[in-house]
Amino acid sequence: MVAASPGEVDITLDGKTVTLRPTLDASMQISARFEGCLQAFMGIQKFDINAYIGVIAAATGKDVKDVRHVVFETGMDSLNVPLLKYLRMLSNGGRDPDVTATLPPPPGADATGNA
Repeated sequence: MVAASPGEVDITLDGKTVTLRPTLDASMQISARFEGCLQAFMGIQKFDINAYIGVIAAATGKDVKDVRHVVFETGMDSLNVPLLKYLRMLSNGGRDPDVTATLPPPPGADATGNA
């Protein structure tokens, strides 16, 4: 499998690599579907198949009807960690929080990042 570009998460659905892109549209769709991003996180953590399908559909720009069977056939276990990472990226403006947390503060800012 080819690694995703920074800010993207790759998953495997039915043996095929699918890239999840953290976009504003995906974030808004997920927030609307789950009445907030926290509920999406909780759905993934509870292995709620509707949460898996909803997040993947929003992240790929597809309709839930187009991904539900392939998500079921793939199984949720292998999708759990990448979907949680994807949701963390959405909550961090599409950036990997593990990477942005290690970046130095911008020029003119103190150690906390305040200018």
